[in-house]
Order: sequence, then C-alpha cells, then structure tokens
Amino acid sequence: MVLSDYQHLLPAYRPHGDADRIAWIRADRWLKTAQARAALARLEDLLSCPVRDRMPCLLLYGDTGMGKTKIIRKFLRDHPACFDRGTRC
Repeated sequence: MVLSDYQHLLPAYRPHGDADRIAWIRADRWLKTAQARAALARLEDLLSCPVRDRMPCLLLYGDTGMGKTKIIRKFLRDHPACFDRGTRC
C-alpha cells in the first residue's frame, strides 16, 4: 500500500493535506463533560446573582490537566468582559 492512497482515512478527510489534518488533530477542543457543564451552570448562576457585600463564589479544584483552566476560558469566551462608563460596573 502506498501512503498517498490514504485508504485508512474516511473519504471526507482524504482531500485535505497532511498539514491541515495535523493542525486539526493538534487543535484544542471543548469536551462537554457532565462536570464541565455543571461548573459552567454554577458560574452562570453566580453571574446572575444580585450584587451584595459578600458575593458567593466558586472554587474549582482538581488534579493537574483535568480542565479547570479550560472551563474558565470557555466561560470567559461566552461572557467577554465589558465596561460601561455610565454605570462604572
């Protein structure tokens, strides 16, 4: 078998060049796990909480490489920071 035949790949991926396939493999992806969905739901709930002196918070803990930073980055992508000079909040 000649490697250029790419018979081991699904037909949809055969026309793409090697560099494109490698870039796709190496790209970050969001995996919708139950724990991640629960953390995002809790963050959404905290975001809608009325302002008060002692705001509730959330602590994410876990072993290295478990996705804590990914959850926060996903939340920040979904809720970009903004500043309203009129309300100063």
